[in-house]
Amino acid sequence: MHTTVTPSPFLAERGLSRSRLLLLLFAGIAAMFLLAACGEVDDSTEIAADGTGVQTLAVVISETDMDDVDGGAKTIESVIEANNPGLDYQGMTKNGTDTVFTLTLSFKDAKDYAAKAQPILAAGELTKTAEVTFTPPSPPFSSGYTLTRNFTANDLTRWAVKALVDDGKIADASESDIDSALDPGTVKVTADGSELERDSYAGDGSAAVWTNAAAVGFDGVKVVTAGAEDPAADAYTRTLTYELSRATYLDAKDQFDDFFAAATPDGGELTPAGETGTTWVIAFPQGTAEQVGTWTDTALATTGSVLSVETEPSSEDPFAIETRVVDTIECTVACGEMGSLEQALLVPAGFSGGEVDDPDATEEIALDGGTEAQVITKNITFSKAVYDVTVNRDGGGTVTMDLSLPASDDAVVTEENVVAFLGKGTERSESEGVVTYTRTAEADSSEEFSGALQKLGFEGLDGARR
Repeated sequence: MHTTVTPSPFLAERGLSRSRLLLLLFAGIAAMFLLAACGEVDDSTEIAADGTGVQTLAVVISETDMDDVDGGAKTIESVIEANNPGLDYQGMTKNGTDTVFTLTLSFKDAKDYAAKAQPILAAGELTKTAEVTFTPPSPPFSSGYTLTRNFTANDLTRWAVKALVDDGKIADASESDIDSALDPGTVKVTADGSELERDSYAGDGSAAVWTNAAAVGFDGVKVVTAGAEDPAADAYTRTLTYELSRATYLDAKDQFDDFFAAATPDGGELTPAGETGTTWVIAFPQGTAEQVGTWTDTALATTGSVLSVETEPSSEDPFAIETRVVDTIECTVACGEMGSLEQALLVPAGFSGGEVDDPDATEEIALDGGTEAQVITKNITFSKAVYDVTVNRDGGGTVTMDLSLPASDDAVVTEENVVAFLGKGTERSESEGVVTYTRTAEADSSEEFSGALQKLGFEGLDGARR
């Protein structure tokens, strides 16, 4: 720690002697040393490829600084042994005139690392929640490793400094000196034998990052899913189209070829780009929504892909059919920072309404993706209406109304909703995939006839009856 103390000209003006000034100067320097750090803590973290590892903390106290500790090294060691909240104390050693106290924290993975660090932070009266991530390589999209950690070596040793201060073992130290008692020393992180570079430093609420990873990704990925028109069957197909520059592919040809092979599920089909092409296509076999999600995870080197399709009438209008689609896909790894992800449904033409000239035609509906359902609304109408009117000499008679729609649409709207719409007395029949609803109205005279028509939904005409 470097400190500069300058005598004030104001003191000289008041007639203080040179010797008096020197005494004040030395007293100021002494005070600064008392407030300066009394040691430092070196930090070394070694992580294996499987995520297991150990963090080693080496608290280094110089001979001069040790003089400020009541009882010296034995006091420090006894405080460590009496207050240790979960670190493994490896003992005390000498390095020249310095005394080194070594503590370690072993862990099985990032989750275990954070869980073990938490009580150690709490023992130092720190309220932060320990957070650790360890990201291994994901060929062909990334090489190298990345570690993020939101606590420092000083955070993990604060409990020991606090105990020494609370017990009055450090000369002239108070609560306010705890965080400045140890200077940060060297910090080193290695993964699978290679040293990682610090990419950012921990700040308030943020984590420090160490990495040696390099990432590449697809220029674009389009995911098209078919089968949403019949969710009850739970049978879907999915096609993924990858765009990848030739140069990027050739830089890691073997890794990309292995990826495409592993990403193609049993029964699926891979169409390579060819010698000069930039487009690869994987077609999944037919599978359930759950299977399609699992296959997608592999095909995009991700996790948590979800496909869900539900169809039901609108609560406000039973003839407005709502298809709710959740298509959750994360493409952070495969698409990288610059690549794009496009999602769509392949459905029969007219799925979202409109006239259809070719019954075998299809259409694509763009999907927003994400975790929220996207609602696609189709208004169902009767495909055929037949009216049979019979009028007798008294002006009375009967009117029979037959309204038809495909059985598939009827299954969605439901008989209950159609009957509630058409009214009491409606009869239902089905033949060759067509459902017909029949209503009949009768009247004995012309005076009653308009009322009978109105029961079928017809509006009467103003003026004298004809």
